[in-house]
Amino acid sequence: MLRLKAESFYGVTSTLQTLRARVGQLKGDEITEAADGGIVVRFERDPVAAIYLQDKATELVQNLETLGTRSALISAKKLSRAVSGPDGFLWGEVTRLCEEVHSRLVDDLTMVAVFVLEESKAALFDPAEPLFGSEVASRFATEAAFEIDEAAKCLALGRPTASVFHMMRTMEVAIRAIARCLQISDPIRPAERNWASILGKIEGGITAKWPTGASRMSGDRCV
Repeated sequence: MLRLKAESFYGVTSTLQTLRARVGQLKGDEITEAADGGIVVRFERDPVAAIYLQDKATELVQNLETLGTRSALISAKKLSRAVSGPDGFLWGEVTRLCEEVHSRLVDDLTMVAVFVLEESKAALFDPAEPLFGSEVASRFATEAAFEIDEAAKCLALGRPTASVFHMMRTMEVAIRAIARCLQISDPIRPAERNWASILGKIEGGITAKWPTGASRMSGDRCV
């Protein structure tokens, strides 16, 4: 799944779009005539603006790398280099590159699909905390954690059947853990993969380990 920070695109686009209009209003040392007659925008009076544009150009490159828009990425890297000079940049070159990035981005986006998750679904796709709690995540980090994560992602993306598949695999991990605790054979072997057989084996294991109901409450537990 590719991730895209849309706000970075908006910030870069809006900033560079205003550049063309502002250049005509700049005076003094901020504008000098280049040898070829092009306008040079200098940052002596506003170094913060230089840093801002450079940072936004870098964000644009990073987001295009994530999105996989190859041709727009090439132009964005040129744009990033153009605004990263120590003294300033050619207004005409930067304007042309902005238009080039936009044009190539439109072309690139015709070949990919971008999906937006609503807030509740985004929490499933990228949860802040383990969905089944920290203890489960710690004890089953190499087995169930992946299946739980995949089940949540499938649910977030509107694939409930796939989510159930991963949850069944998660349940298999739990059943095998119970079997190890009870020291019984694997109850979900292909030839015995039905609930009657599984529950029967587990019940037999419980009875063997704790013969009476009272003894089951003695505090003995699986580690």
